[in-house]
Amino acid sequence: MEQPLVSVCIGVYNREQYIRECLDSVMAQTYRNIEVVVADNASTDETLAIVRSYPSVRVIERKSNSGMCSTTRNLAAQAAQGDYIAFLDSDDAWHPTKLARQVEFMERHSDIALCHSYVRLMDEHSSVYGIRHEGRLPPTGNYFMPLLDHCWVTISSTLIRRSLYEEVGPFTEALPYGRSGEDYEFFLKAARTHSFGLIDEPLVNYRKSRHSITASDWQSTPRPISFMRELVRRQDIWTGFVTPSEMRQRVADACRENAIYWRSQRNPMRSLWAVGQALRVSPLGASAWSELLRTLYRLCLAAR
Repeated sequence: MEQPLVSVCIGVYNREQYIRECLDSVMAQTYRNIEVVVADNASTDETLAIVRSYPSVRVIERKSNSGMCSTTRNLAAQAAQGDYIAFLDSDDAWHPTKLARQVEFMERHSDIALCHSYVRLMDEHSSVYGIRHEGRLPPTGNYFMPLLDHCWVTISSTLIRRSLYEEVGPFTEALPYGRSGEDYEFFLKAARTHSFGLIDEPLVNYRKSRHSITASDWQSTPRPISFMRELVRRQDIWTGFVTPSEMRQRVADACRENAIYWRSQRNPMRSLWAVGQALRVSPLGASAWSELLRTLYRLCLAAR
């Protein structure tokens, strides 16, 4: 099999604790025809010095911080020269055969625009403790409807054809996408017209720590409510697949899921906020009103 060039695109900001582990996992790939592009978002720690210690890495340096991870992801992708683009978050790491497995898959399936895999969860100390979405990822095929219910794709597990990025990219850099949700939007736009492929094994270590962007955004835990509410207005994404009322119900269900989660965490105020978002989207939804009563009851108990 010919070895097409793969561009590994990494955006980074203040990741001195993890960037070496990330880059070492790229250098350890059994697939060798790669270029590595790292875009730095004006880091203030030793991140940039560590990245520059890897002679084969091409560095793009921003002089001011954009506040958006999508900015550096786009900078790296737009500088990519490969037939394929593989995105990798700067605190994640790859299994050595990740690219080899995915390139082989993509070369054999010309109808697939994006492939991804399961990922192992690891903590801030790089200890692996489980598999994300274990046994639940949709199989190879049409991903649009499953993605409307949940973002099943982890960005660090993806390999895409460069033509896909040129078609549906760049990643949106405006809020509410640029900080959390730009990858979700990208996947939805891609899935409208393209099939996704799944390699049914974990090829990535995905970090879940209290320092991550998603961990600090409680309003997006476990579902990205700000993004989901914006999605109701994005008829260009879902028209032809669901009706407006079905879209609103999906968003209300996501808000209700967050409400249940925060109530289980004994945080009724956050649960109340999530219920309020559900009612804003679907004021007549019986399930949201039922959830409101449960949350208010928990608040009353807490006040005693």
